[in-house]
Amino acid sequence: MFAKVLLASDGSEEALAAARSAAILAKKFDASLTILNVYAPASQALPTSSAPGLNADARREQAQEVIVAETGRAVDQAGVHYAARKEVGHPAETIIGVAEEDGADLIVLGSRGLGDVERFLLGSVADRVAHHAHCPVLIVRGRGDVAEDDLFRHILLASDGSACALEAAAVAAILADKLTSRMTIINVFQPSPYVAPYGEPIGYCLDDRYIAEIQDDAICSTGHVLDEHGVAFRSRKEIGPPAAEIVRVAGEEDCDLIVLGSRGLGGFQRLLLGSVSDRVAHHAHCPVLIVR
Repeated sequence: MFAKVLLASDGSEEALAAARSAAILAKKFDASLTILNVYAPASQALPTSSAPGLNADARREQAQEVIVAETGRAVDQAGVHYAARKEVGHPAETIIGVAEEDGADLIVLGSRGLGDVERFLLGSVADRVAHHAHCPVLIVRGRGDVAEDDLFRHILLASDGSACALEAAAVAAILADKLTSRMTIINVFQPSPYVAPYGEPIGYCLDDRYIAEIQDDAICSTGHVLDEHGVAFRSRKEIGPPAAEIVRVAGEEDCDLIVLGSRGLGGFQRLLLGSVSDRVAHHAHCPVLIVR
């Protein structure tokens, strides 16, 4: 499943947490791992702590070497070998381009960076990568000291039964099988309000039985994918704003990974619109894996 992992790092605390997760996944899947640092000269000044007498290129090279070395130490702790790449350019576009060029199966990065001159993993970068990458993107937040056997012990799989959601289910199933994780499927239904002639929403026009059928269908189709991989699961059906409910349930269930598709079908019974995956990635307390 994951043969080539690309780890994008700026050396920030969350990037180092991402490094730990990427290293464990690379080890579990016997995958190659590449650490990528991107320097964006248009928006960043070079650090002033470099050795005196160095020109701008040398100082930039030194700064990138330090970041790659810091990230490499986090990877070394898992006993994983890695290659390193240092690039100059627009961070999100460069990450996406390198992933395509290298044929990466997974991009791993922190949810945000520190904002210092040598940092690049601001939320907008993670957003752009998740939107445009050709492969799944794992956005990591939280602790970087997770034990190898404790990575992703409980996965929350958000699904609306769409094709993209079923792709996410297949990825989640492979992860759960490899990591012996528990799995919970969640479907969130947000009915379209009935709108009066003057544009005021005055209520919902669907009965409970119809909503239940829609949710059952989504969970059933998703469950078939997990069954094919021999992964046991339980399910939850919720009603409300999809992103908020997914994040709430992840916290309530003590999940340490949320998996969801990058988009859904857009109908009133669907939940996995791009904005939902964006909001989940921004507000979840745990890592989020976005699958396209």
